[in-house]
Amino acid sequence: MSVERAELPGEDDERSWRERLAEAAAAGRVLIATRLEIFQEEAATKAVFAAKGLVGFVIAAAFGVGALLLAAALLAAVLAKLTNSVVLGILLAVVLYGAGAGVAAWLGWKSISKVKPFEFPAVSAEIARDAAAISEALAPPEPIEHVGPIPGDDAAVADLEERLRRGSE
Repeated sequence: MSVERAELPGEDDERSWRERLAEAAAAGRVLIATRLEIFQEEAATKAVFAAKGLVGFVIAAAFGVGALLLAAALLAAVLAKLTNSVVLGILLAVVLYGAGAGVAAWLGWKSISKVKPFEFPAVSAEIARDAAAISEALAPPEPIEHVGPIPGDDAAVADLEERLRRGSE
């Protein structure tokens, strides 16, 4: 069953402006709802990339704090003039924490760089199609060219008039 009304000759003259505006508003609500769903899908995809990037940054920050704590422990160990084996162990831990923080930051940046917050290609394409359809609908109709009378029109009218006169007598 079609939701559109069948168009009959002269139907536009019978419809009021209120009916026309109501139909346009209903069509607009459906269109906006569709575009909103597309936007939500694209935003959800971007949110996943953003969440992965933020988790990477949090891990990098945790490793960075650990590296700072170990650097402080190294400084304390050096200042306390501990043996070389303890200092080398602490230094190795600092290097490992620093490498972990670097790798986590790199992975976080890699995920965050995929987020393009102002690019919504599917929504943009659909809105462009909508704008084109609206501008096409609002464009003035092309004039119909009349090349002249169609042969046989006068004869058909004269024949119809003659039959009507005979029927009325």
